[in-house]
Amino acid sequence: QIAANPNDEQLVKKCNSDLIKLWNWSLHNDFYISYLVAIAIEAIRLNALSTVLSSGEFSQPEFVALIGDPVDWHKYQRYAYGSEATAFKSCFDYLQIYALLQTENKKINSLKKYMPLFMKVHFLRDYRFALQTFIKACTVPANLSGLEQVRLALVDDNEIKRNLYLLSGMFMPALGQGYIKSAQITDVRQMAILAAEVMEYRKQHGKLPEDLSFLPNVPLAKLDHKPLMYEKTKDGFRIFSHTDKGEKPDEKDLQYSYWVHWDGK
Repeated sequence: QIAANPNDEQLVKKCNSDLIKLWNWSLHNDFYISYLVAIAIEAIRLNALSTVLSSGEFSQPEFVALIGDPVDWHKYQRYAYGSEATAFKSCFDYLQIYALLQTENKKINSLKKYMPLFMKVHFLRDYRFALQTFIKACTVPANLSGLEQVRLALVDDNEIKRNLYLLSGMFMPALGQGYIKSAQITDVRQMAILAAEVMEYRKQHGKLPEDLSFLPNVPLAKLDHKPLMYEKTKDGFRIFSHTDKGEKPDEKDLQYSYWVHWDGK
């Protein structure tokens, strides 16, 4: 709706407000999947607003107001990890109870009969590993770059495979990637605000800037703490960061770039 009707001020405001309410609702569901959904919704909203920026319907202050205040994604990520730890404990308790009950599962019955102590110790070690991993992820400092946060919160996949941790194998692998997603959505907001600065320059000078030297300072990307970049395109411009591999993103890349297009008028 926003992308299709960027000149409809009332519709844009309503849809923008609805999307904010939607990702905010998802964010407060705590679980990791809800956290990732909230980030996805926010990315869709911010990218849709690029059409509003190119339409010129809103002034720079009005556009920044549409973007809204920054979100402490790091805080909500810790909440999500805490909820995941609770869910992990629930699964662990279920397996412990299940192991005590009669079951038709021959493998479980064999383990119960011949290795009851092994089962209990194995699951306890799995649970201990998971808690240590959650704690490590939750204590990563918020002021570090996303890439540094991922490095510190890295899940030891080799230990999971070596010890055949059933629950950790299901819950843990994607844990650290939350810091990449958090950094990316923080950067999308910064890129959108920076794009508004570029459009304001175009409005005042009748052309796009050649670079970002007209700004008093260039914001650093949350992903790698390096300055955000800018380049003109055939039908507008883009603001972008390096990828998580430290490379310049491809021209068609949408993950690390914020595009503003117009029809040439």
